[in-house]
Amino acid sequence: MTKESHTVIAGKYEVLEELGDGAAGTAYRVRHALLDTLLSVTVLPAALTDDPRQLALVQDAVRQAFGLRHDHIVPVLDFGEEGERYYLVEAFVDAEPLDRVLRDGKPLAPSDALHVARQLADALAYAHERGVVHGALTPATVRFHREAPPRALLSGFATAAAAARVPYSAPERLAGTRDDPRSDVFALGLLLFEMLEGRRFFPGSDEETRDVLLHGDGPLLPQFSCIAPSGVSGLVGRALRRSPAHRQQSMAQLRSEIDACLRRLGERSGQVKAPRGGDVPVRRHPVLRRSSSRRRTRARSRRPRARRRRARSGPGDGEWQSR
Repeated sequence: MTKESHTVIAGKYEVLEELGDGAAGTAYRVRHALLDTLLSVTVLPAALTDDPRQLALVQDAVRQAFGLRHDHIVPVLDFGEEGERYYLVEAFVDAEPLDRVLRDGKPLAPSDALHVARQLADALAYAHERGVVHGALTPATVRFHREAPPRALLSGFATAAAAARVPYSAPERLAGTRDDPRSDVFALGLLLFEMLEGRRFFPGSDEETRDVLLHGDGPLLPQFSCIAPSGVSGLVGRALRRSPAHRQQSMAQLRSEIDACLRRLGERSGQVKAPRGGDVPVRRHPVLRRSSSRRRTRARSRRPRARRRRARSGPGDGEWQSR
């Protein structure tokens, strides 16, 4: 199947435009001829499908991805063969790839970066609970909606059988060991660093990065060029531990740590909703709030006693004065 023949794929997907070309194949925006629906079709490269063993890995990954339905996962809808090439059909998402957003070296706002990381962690935790490891998380697999807060969707589950992506792969994945959910933890740590800094964690070439990951023994310490939100440096540092046993042990744990960073960031910036009347809320120290409530409680407890003493004094006894 040549590029020139991509007018209609499988007799029903009318090609409208090419979206991009990468290690996972060439993606197109298409229209379903019968349903009149916009979709995305990726024609897989021969390197993924010519070898029967590799093709079996791709088909298994597609079967696993087909059952994933989550607000932050691009759903897989179809998989087939035309001629000697295989194609993958996904929902079309009208959003920018995150690698294009970060291409100019401009970082995301800290709150936006944490929101995106939180959504991706939630999607990955959902997949891990169902026994599915992504294994190929990169900025190119994330679709980014410029909203407030931004919205992210994750793709690439079905094409994770492609070669490990340097520099976003964990050392154990580059070494060829079995996929581990904690490999996704490593990749998300790299992605969060890049969103906050606008640059990759590993500045060298892919060959240099591979050598550092496979043969280096020093810790991978995040060096932020500006003050990172409270807790983020430690979070990223744990996610980038060389040994999976020393990272966050689940994506759910990483998601909880991101939530804690978001709470701290919100408290520091004073993001408190104002009452409907428009009055500015007064944030009191907890100890002062407790002291005020105790004084009000004591005042209420004295009032019935004062009324009883006043009643006993009777008329003509003079004015009662509280002490």
